[in-house]
Amino acid sequence: MAKYRQNLPQLANRTFLSDGGMETTLIFHEGLDLPHFASFTLMATPEGRQKLREYYVRYL
Repeated sequence: MAKYRQNLPQLANRTFLSDGGMETTLIFHEGLDLPHFASFTLMATPEGRQKLREYYVRYL
């Protein structure tokens, strides 16, 4: 049951990137239309992929 408990990526001594409220930020702060709060739809266009890049750069 706890097979990987000691091998979780966030416990390693390296960067572990996670976001915080991506869909909320993209909808209410960036003004994007995300049907059903689904951010994966942004992967369908170059502009959408750029928005995702811009979102994650803030965490670096």
